[in-house]
Amino acid sequence: MDDFTPIPNNQEILKTLDGPPPVRRRINWTTLAIICILLGAGLFVAGWLSGSRGGRIYFDNGVNVVAYQRGERSWGETESTNITGRFTAISVEASSAAIEFVPTTANSPQVVAPNHFDVSYSQNGGNLSITITNTTNFTLIGGASWGRNGFSILDFNFSGNPFTSGSNTVRVYVPASVTDITARTSSGRIQLDGVSTNQLDLRASSGRLAVNGGNHRNTTLQTTSGSIRVEAHLLGNIEARASSGSININDLNTSHANRADNMQIHLRTSSGSIRFNTRLAYEDFLYGASVSSGSIRIDDGRIRGGRNIQGGTSGNGNATIIASASSGSIRLNFGQ
Repeated sequence: MDDFTPIPNNQEILKTLDGPPPVRRRINWTTLAIICILLGAGLFVAGWLSGSRGGRIYFDNGVNVVAYQRGERSWGETESTNITGRFTAISVEASSAAIEFVPTTANSPQVVAPNHFDVSYSQNGGNLSITITNTTNFTLIGGASWGRNGFSILDFNFSGNPFTSGSNTVRVYVPASVTDITARTSSGRIQLDGVSTNQLDLRASSGRLAVNGGNHRNTTLQTTSGSIRVEAHLLGNIEARASSGSININDLNTSHANRADNMQIHLRTSSGSIRFNTRLAYEDFLYGASVSSGSIRIDDGRIRGGRNIQGGTSGNGNATIIASASSGSIRLNFGQ
């Protein structure tokens, strides 16, 4: 019987190989998902900045994406033309909008708002009430539908613009006859530019308040989350409160001639700093300042000893400043 060499089986062949068997690499699906999400977000931002506001996906013979550009949709502003009459007071209520007040030489107020806002008016004698509702604040409208020829599509349309604050800004043009202004917004800033008032009351739940220029007799400014900034001629009482934010007041007056007697300036913040600058002399004010955690400076000189100070003397005027901060610094600068 002839000798023969048996053919080795698979296991024996593997044993003759040098080194361990190759290791199969596993895909890290979590890392891959994060990369895809970041890539998608980057493409979305790039598309938005380039003018895209949505699009259509065709699922016929593959996937085809067609973008909607800003000009293909009804983006723009709507101007009010139905407000007539002479008004002395304006009140604005907004659910989610930035509000700007600017002067006009016209006899009647005018409102200019993005066309995704609903604006309504009511008149009561010389009082004008304006209600503003943001109806489509960055919403996604989409759904699958099928055309007559049997192809399927998916529409996606975005309304609103989270990258441009101007898209949510409502501008109110104020004639010279208006002396009282009240504004409320749940989310958004309120700004007054070059308008003078006898009574000014601005309040925001989440947003900053700014008063630029003009003469103001009695002013109330209040925000839950946001800063307060005033640079104007203050002729009467002012009360500014911020739950979380700084208060910066720059009084442009150079004399007490037009000020109200016993003028009171109350500035209070729970978390933030307070700065009050005035061109008037130190002797024209009585002041009180207190902090729970922070420093107090008068004319850039640090006050030592204690967290509560009283100072000033009665000179040419009777203005009183009361400033308090729970967590933050206080700066009172006179003769600036």
